[in-house]
Amino acid sequence: MLKQIFEDVPGLWEIPGTVKAAGFTLPCRAVIFETSPGHLWMWSPVRMDAETIEAVKALGSVDVLVSPSLMHHLFMGAAQEAFPDAVVWAPRRLKKKRPDLRIDEELREDAFEDLGIKAFAVKGAPLMDEWLFYHEPTKTGLVCDIVFNLGTEMDLFSAFVTTLTGTRGRLALSRLVKFAVKDRAAASVAVKAFLEMPFENFVMAHGQPFQGADARPRVQDVLKWFSN
Repeated sequence: MLKQIFEDVPGLWEIPGTVKAAGFTLPCRAVIFETSPGHLWMWSPVRMDAETIEAVKALGSVDVLVSPSLMHHLFMGAAQEAFPDAVVWAPRRLKKKRPDLRIDEELREDAFEDLGIKAFAVKGAPLMDEWLFYHEPTKTGLVCDIVFNLGTEMDLFSAFVTTLTGTRGRLALSRLVKFAVKDRAAASVAVKAFLEMPFENFVMAHGQPFQGADARPRVQDVLKWFSN
């Protein structure tokens, strides 16, 4: 179901969903920014029913579909069918991983500057190839798997897995991300640049978004591992 993420931030929506991997379930979300009246930018599509697709179309034209990492692509094919005129952007290596997908453009850091969106490539983690984003009009930071903010209500096995990864019931950097980062110095360049953005709202793929004057300091604290 399409809904606004923050009551006081217009032009920013989410489509909540779930993803199953290795027997456990995680909440996830697609995010939509309005880049200009009637024009939309969709990040990390999730499973969408017909009602949700029509609700998105009622907002405007989906001009851009973004797969923000090598891990977030499961529902991109269905999103392409729903919004066939959208330009599909993805990390370079996704073409090899998903040759069945139509990928129009490889992500680059200046890709969406004319839309008010800054992009940051996290290098040194080839299994992820995650990109971080900052939407200037809404002062929103957006990440995939580099930050989790999960609750504690989940099935037993999911609770077990997220406890092992250090992400259950708290704002956290997953131990799996630490494992995936092979060159911390290289990865820290994008993370540092991202953390310099003056975001007041913070949204991630997995967990509860938050906002306020302390949003940026909270994220800086979670991501300090990259600077150590």
